[in-house]
Amino acid sequence: MKIEIQSAEGKIMSFPIPEFLADNPISLRVAASKISEHSPLSITAGDLKSSLGTIKDYKREHGGDLLLVDVESSDGEKVRIWI
Repeated sequence: MKIEIQSAEGKIMSFPIPEFLADNPISLRVAASKISEHSPLSITAGDLKSSLGTIKDYKREHGGDLLLVDVESSDGEKVRIWI
């Protein structure tokens, strides 16, 4: 996974995150609790594990990275997240 943030001034910050860190029981439980805390959705660690499995299958079949988020704010900041 790679998170890239570009400021309005053009500075780019990039954060590579190994997939094995996102796909372990502790990370899944923390992520599920934070999603449920800040969203009306009720997500479990099992739901996230299933979603990650689906994403891995897609990547295996189609090759390359999958762009999940590509957002630009009104002041020119950009955020991109790849898996």
